Order: sequence, then structure tokens, then C-alpha cells
Amino acid sequence: MCLGYYFEGFLAIQRTVDLSIMYELGGMSSAQDIDVQLKNFPYPPYHNDNFIIVIQLQLPFIIMLSFIVTAPVICKDVVLEKEKKLKVGLSSVYGFNL
Repeated sequence: MCLGYYFEGFLAIQRTVDLSIMYELGGMSSAQDIDVQLKNFPYPPYHNDNFIIVIQLQLPFIIMLSFIVTAPVICKDVVLEKEKKLKVGLSSVYGFNL
């Protein structure tokens, strides 16, 4: 049983804050007869998930492949635009300089 809150001093601060709030709201008589019990918060057991390991190994590769596919397409479109002088055509038609 881990009693970190008790040994780190958090429990004393929490108790003081709780007593001061109870004293302000309900008077000192309601704050005196409160008993403090300390228990661990229940949590489910840790499960080793193999999907996380697969994603950690494969996600960078998938991202790299997505850039390998899109980069040549963008380069091809830029070269095509330069060959057909579409940038010059747009600037003369619409009157702005790109």
C-alpha cells in the first residue's frame, strides 16, 4: 500500500484546508468529530498492450512513406507550372505579382 500523500505532507495540508472550510461554513462543532481514513485509489491492473508497441515502430515509417508519395507529386506540379508559365499568366490576368 502506497501512502505517498501521508509521507509527503499533502494529507496535513488537505486536512487543514478541509477543517478551515468546515469551520467557516458550519462552525467548530462540525469540524471536531470528523475521522480521517486513508486508502489507495482503486485502479484497474496494468495491461501490456502490444498495439502501442506496433504503432511506436510503424508510425514514423508510415509518415515517411506519406511524404515520399506527396513530395514527387508536388515537385511535378511545380515543374509543370514553370514549364507552362502559369505564374506569369496569373500575374498578368489578375494584376498581382506572386
